[in-house]
Amino acid sequence: MEEKIKSRKRETFIDVAKGIGIYVIVLVHFTQGESLLRQYLLSFCVPFFFVVSGMLFSYKKEFPVFLKNIIQKMIVPLLAYGVIDAIFTVIWKFVTGDKDFGVVTMAKICAKIFFVSGGANSNGPLWYIPVLVLLQLIMYYPARSGKKWFPAVIGIIMLTAGYFVHFKGPFRVGQVPSAMVFFCVGMYSKDFIMKLKNSNKVLPVFLASALLFAVLCWYNGFSEMAAMNYGRNYIVYYLTALSATLALLTIAMLIDKNKVLEFYGTNSLTIMCTHYHLARYIIPWLLGLAHKENILNFIPVEIMFSLLVMLIMVLVIKLVNSKLPVLTGNYRIKILDKVL
Repeated sequence: MEEKIKSRKRETFIDVAKGIGIYVIVLVHFTQGESLLRQYLLSFCVPFFFVVSGMLFSYKKEFPVFLKNIIQKMIVPLLAYGVIDAIFTVIWKFVTGDKDFGVVTMAKICAKIFFVSGGANSNGPLWYIPVLVLLQLIMYYPARSGKKWFPAVIGIIMLTAGYFVHFKGPFRVGQVPSAMVFFCVGMYSKDFIMKLKNSNKVLPVFLASALLFAVLCWYNGFSEMAAMNYGRNYIVYYLTALSATLALLTIAMLIDKNKVLEFYGTNSLTIMCTHYHLARYIIPWLLGLAHKENILNFIPVEIMFSLLVMLIMVLVIKLVNSKLPVLTGNYRIKILDKVL
């Protein structure tokens, strides 16, 4: 679908939506406890990206090329970010006075680079990448089969399995079922979304979906995909996240073009993989040194610091794109050309 969208023209509203979505993820990592703001943001911020990934899922190329793209654009960056995160973890232990560097501790740090234990060392959002890799590998042949019901059957099976699975597991396999539901919705809804964008129903759909999201999230309570917490009702959790996703896509259609949001949207993966150390470790630590850590309990302050991080991300993005292309997948790995 990604090639199909690009062949017509680049649909800027998708980048705008991703730009808003990645800001939501940055903001949520400044929120505290189970505040109402955190409740609403966590209910959809990651599911939104799985839906969009399903919309843009490209499976037309032969498997060796498909696999090479996954390795180059997702697995290699994941490993690189994992190594960076492990180095940060070791440095942070020194900074905070925790010098427990026994064999077991170091083994755990190294294992988390590959998500063997299911979690990242100190960069939580990295879990999104191995799950997305697994989703694409699972759905490659069903999507290519030409049988439109095939991916739907897998989605229904995963919806059922997700109700019973409550462990993260190596490479976050335990979160594949719930993520697959959103991914499948994205695959099946892409044509509807494109038709909606060119209709006169965008505003009514936005208002209806936003209202539905507000009501459903209020009813379902606190939920969080990363923690496999689905709130009061498992099905309502999906309806909440999907209504918010539709609201976000439609508001992006209304905005249509915005250079700032498009910039952040096209670089959303870089932001997802680099902002967490700032949001959860460095900024709170600096505020702690100044005995001001409690100010992060106020929403205006959370918004202020999240916007500050987004400004810092501009520099990070430019640095990564120009000097560290391996982190974006825009670096030719010659051995893959020989093997695949």
